[in-house]
This record gives sequence, C-alpha cells and structure tokens, in this order.
Amino acid sequence: MLFRSLLLDIDLLRNLGGEYSRVTAIRAGETADGFSVATVILAGEKIPEASWSLKATNSASTWKLKLTGEKGSLVLDSTQPISAEFDPSTALLKSIEEAIATQTAKPSWADYARDFELLEAAHRSLRRSRTIDVHFETPSERGMFK
Repeated sequence: MLFRSLLLDIDLLRNLGGEYSRVTAIRAGETADGFSVATVILAGEKIPEASWSLKATNSASTWKLKLTGEKGSLVLDSTQPISAEFDPSTALLKSIEEAIATQTAKPSWADYARDFELLEAAHRSLRRSRTIDVHFETPSERGMFK
C-alpha cells in the first residue's frame, strides 16, 4: 500500500520541488495489516526537501498537502474521503494511455522513468534502512558487463 500510494504523489513532488537525488524511507508501528506510519523524504542539491507521509487510520482516508517556505505556509486538503476502490496504478496507466492517444506527453516518458526510479529507491531505502543516492544516468554497455 505504501508504494502504490506514493506512486502518483512522487510526480507531483518532483514538479513542485525539482529533481530529487536522495531518498530516505522509514516505516514504524508494525501491525498485522502492515504499519501505522511511513515517511519518505526526498532531497537534492539546491532544491527544497519534500517529506511525504502515510498514516494508518480507521476513519475515511483523506489527503493533505502542506507547502512551507520562508514567507509562510499553504495547506491544501481533501474535502472528500479517498475512495477505497481508487487504484493509483490504474490511474497512472490511464494517464499514460491518454498521453499516447492525444500525443501530449505531460508527464513525458522521462518523467515516468524518474518517478519509478525514485519509487524504487524508496523501496531500497526501506529495505536497507538508509538513505539511497539516485543517479539518473544511462548505464554504459561496458559498465553493464563488469
């Protein structure tokens, strides 16, 4: 559930903050259903840090986006609960299909690739319990066979 929820938000965070190159994921409060809270921190050179959290709750799920800067804060939050039937993976595939059909690739394939690289880095960070440096570079053929 953690990575499915992060999937769509990671693109929004990149658009707001920039090209993140370090990912730290933390999960706490292990329960029979998974966990009670998870946080993913995105950081990079000369860009604002982003902190994304997911909390287990018995009430209807909602979302909140808080932007904090030098001159103050802006908070956006949902007025309606998120549907239990909502599937971020399906929504992402639908946006890709629409971009192909209309030939308006926003986000582009490169954006999708970076989103998934950050998502995979969050998975590795959680598994290894440490910050992961993400390098968005194409591996050389020589490097692949070393």
